[in-house]
Amino acid sequence: MVKSSLPYLFAGIVVGLLVLSLPDYANAQGPYRPGRYQPRPSRYQSPSGPALSPYLNYFRRDVGVTDQYNAFVNPIQNQQRFNSRQTQSVSGLRNQVQGIENGRNVAPSRLSPTGKGATFMNYSHFYRMGR
Repeated sequence: MVKSSLPYLFAGIVVGLLVLSLPDYANAQGPYRPGRYQPRPSRYQSPSGPALSPYLNYFRRDVGVTDQYNAFVNPIQNQQRFNSRQTQSVSGLRNQVQGIENGRNVAPSRLSPTGKGATFMNYSHFYRMGR
């Protein structure tokens, strides 16, 4: 009975050591930043363009006062242009904020420094040396 449980005990110890030797994080997941998770936006663009053309709405029959182009196609294209401009603006602002946080874009102060220079345990002004 003791001999039959020995291989299982050995296998359990090997598996335990393998689990303990695993790394804390995987390098394929991107750079490791402890305490901060910052997902990166996807920059993928389909080589063939958008999946559905906005011109498919040109053939809709539920037209109001205007024609199909001005009722459906043109507003979608305007919204896509606006969204891309907003995305560029937000990324520019994010870069500015990161630059300020890193201290690159901070102008040097023109004010004089405050305080008085001192040293630790300097009592030379109190205990004068004899002449």
